[in-house]
Amino acid sequence: MKAAVLNAPKQLELKNLPDPQPSRDEVVIKVMACGVCPTDVRKFYGRSSCKLPITLGHEIGGVVSMVGDKVQNVKVNDRVTTVADIPCGYCFYCLQNEPNYCLNLKSIGYGTDKIEPLDGGYAQFVKVPATSVLKVPETMSFEDATYVEPLSCAVRTMEIANAQIDECAGVVGDGRMGLLHFQLLRLLGLKQLFMVGIMDDRLALAKKMGAITINALKDSAADVISKHVENGLDVIIDTTGDPTAIGNSQTLLGAGGRLILFASSPSGSRVPIDPNLVHYKELTITGAYSNGSKMDWVKAIDLIASGKVDVRSLTSNRLSLDKVAEGFKLIEERKGLRVLIIPNSN
Repeated sequence: MKAAVLNAPKQLELKNLPDPQPSRDEVVIKVMACGVCPTDVRKFYGRSSCKLPITLGHEIGGVVSMVGDKVQNVKVNDRVTTVADIPCGYCFYCLQNEPNYCLNLKSIGYGTDKIEPLDGGYAQFVKVPATSVLKVPETMSFEDATYVEPLSCAVRTMEIANAQIDECAGVVGDGRMGLLHFQLLRLLGLKQLFMVGIMDDRLALAKKMGAITINALKDSAADVISKHVENGLDVIIDTTGDPTAIGNSQTLLGAGGRLILFASSPSGSRVPIDPNLVHYKELTITGAYSNGSKMDWVKAIDLIASGKVDVRSLTSNRLSLDKVAEGFKLIEERKGLRVLIIPNSN
């Protein structure tokens, strides 16, 4: 098979490797599509730790090609996606049903200096533990299946945000994660929904989805929001990880407001927090990391399959396996909203 292997930062090599063979409790998936995550981009450019060499790619849609003899949850020819993070099941956090904090975490197509990586989806085939495989409906396209992983993370954010129908909320960041989070907030029927970004074409898409949009390079978010909401927002979800954006967001919250930090920030980042704002308004600033359980994945599958969340309008580019580095560049330069790699296109 062919696989795009990252040997070192900015050194991606298309290799011919032996086709993977499953052990008794593993599954081999023919990868029909794999989404490019900004995390992959950071690893490619050397801005995020990663054990090398590795085949990146953790947003997978594919079909089961082989199964080990102990595998019972899926069979050959099933349409599937993969749970990117694989908890150990026995550490303190796993036993507390908090698997995203697992102390012995493994990951498919990801990995850090602390998380053991398994080769991922920028390949024609990928071998994964059977426990990480989830079936998707026969009616779901492979491209749509690549959105299950990112949407499952947004589902967890919603659980943490606990937004109520009589509240007003905003999403900071007009990338694909911002647009996914926005759609989940919209499903809750909140009174007013805002999208803060910097790219007019993406904001136009958010506007079609029902957002009051703000281009932060042109307008004051505080001024626009104050025209619609008297006392500030109840919930803000930051999908940028930008320290300046995070610092500004706290000023847009009303009393009892919650600021949820979804995206990671560059190592060593610092955000100025106004302690009086936090004190007098009783603000909550918290994080949302990964997905909490497989139920987040199940919910994401249902939301996509039912059409309640529109993922197809987010896909901007489809590239063959030999163009993975080009896909990274598209994301890095903000020329691609959502890039898909199609490993078996030839």
